Amino acid sequence: MKLSALEHVHKHDIVHHDVKPQSLLPCEDTYFSHFYLIDFGLATHRLSVTPCEVDLVKESINVFGTLSWASLNALNGIELKPRDDIKSLALVLLYLLRGDLPWHKLCGAGSALARILQIRSKMLSWDGLRLAEGHPSVFGEPLDYARRWTLTIQLITSAFVGLLKRCATQK
Repeated sequence: MKLSALEHVHKHDIVHHDVKPQSLLPCEDTYFSHFYLIDFGLATHRLSVTPCEVDLVKESINVFGTLSWASLNALNGIELKPRDDIKSLALVLLYLLRGDLPWHKLCGAGSALARILQIRSKMLSWDGLRLAEGHPSVFGEPLDYARRWTLTIQLITSAFVGLLKRCATQK
């Protein structure tokens, strides 16, 4: 299993910012096991090296990307890095497993800032293990692992692929 599309853009210091089911196009191979990463409309070149945190309330800033697939860093106003694309991919995989995510119902309620705060609160209360409830716990590990990452993107991607292989072997 490869993450070659994300690996490629990340090696060029590009962050997709909007990894979600609609950004993954299945390739018609034998097992539909390959996907194209599409819709680079929000992609940016990663310029800074140090994270920049913004107070979303004071600055009246919206989240960059699709709210329900955003990483906690995006919801906290922190400049996004390649690892945030991986976190969003982990959410997509859990969504495909479950059929929903607990904060999807909050995406249409209240002001933009209220939605951001509600979704952030809900997302903080759900870890990967809880989201994978009713399924083998290994399915929650990629998200939990991605949330803890402070390593280089090459190590992150390698570890993430290892976790995905473990998920693929579960029955």
